Amino acid sequence: MTTTTSVTRTPNSDARIRRAIEQLKTSVASAGNLTVLDWGASFVGNTAATETNLVAYTLPGGTVASTGESIEFRAAGQFASSASTDKRIRVTFGGIVGYDTGVLATAGTTRYWTIHGSITRASATSVRYQSAIFTSYSGLPVDAIRASLTVSLGSDQLFRITGNGTNASDVLVSDYKIWFLGIP
Repeated sequence: MTTTTSVTRTPNSDARIRRAIEQLKTSVASAGNLTVLDWGASFVGNTAATETNLVAYTLPGGTVASTGESIEFRAAGQFASSASTDKRIRVTFGGIVGYDTGVLATAGTTRYWTIHGSITRASATSVRYQSAIFTSYSGLPVDAIRASLTVSLGSDQLFRITGNGTNASDVLVSDYKIWFLGIP
């Protein structure tokens, strides 16, 4: 079903424009093409010397049912200013590492990071993973990866962003969102 809303510019058109935008948002939301699956806005840090889930979401089997549908994610956080030389972020899906910063020595200054990525269905047992990380750390200013992963989308799969470092909270996530993007 397609809904068309037209707005004629008048002195009172601001309210009409706001209503038209709200109607458009409602139409898009009801179309089911974009669904927020999980989100968080609290600081979560790693446990000392332990790879720790900063974000963990179990994608129910069958959620990504059609080729081209995807799970999108964005997370932001920081590396602590501690002297640790082994700070690390990993992104995994279905137990397979899609992205790994490797060990980083970000001592002296708090460094901020944002990672954005997608996991797109290529077939019932294969996904295309891609992500990019942007940081204020000169040792890893921008890094991107694209890979094919063999994962069964018919069964539940765990999506994780993990952090690790010598000290507790060497790697922190401050907020994240995970959403499903369907095919119109």
